Amino acid sequence: MRYLIDTNIIIYHLNGDFLVTDFIQGNIKNSTLSFISYIEVLSYKFTSEEESKVREFLNVFNIVEMNRDIIEASIKIPHESFQKLLRFSMRKDAAVCCV
Repeated sequence: MRYLIDTNIIIYHLNGDFLVTDFIQGNIKNSTLSFISYIEVLSYKFTSEEESKVREFLNVFNIVEMNRDIIEASIKIPHESFQKLLRFSMRKDAAVCCV
């Protein structure tokens, strides 16, 4: 299974959420980021040292660019499957999407 990691998941990881960090570490080779999440995370005002570390972390992921095929495939994800994926963190806004 492949995962598209949402911005919130990266933020939870950076803030030390162990459940999220364990998920990322266990699935990093099967995970990607959207270009939107990359921009959102790096839009935060980090110190130079923090930004360098965050960039190093983000560069581990492949960056998915958006196109119509990806948009249409996302629409087709069954609601039930999406809900199961959200439960791993017990947060309504923790979106990890399967692609």
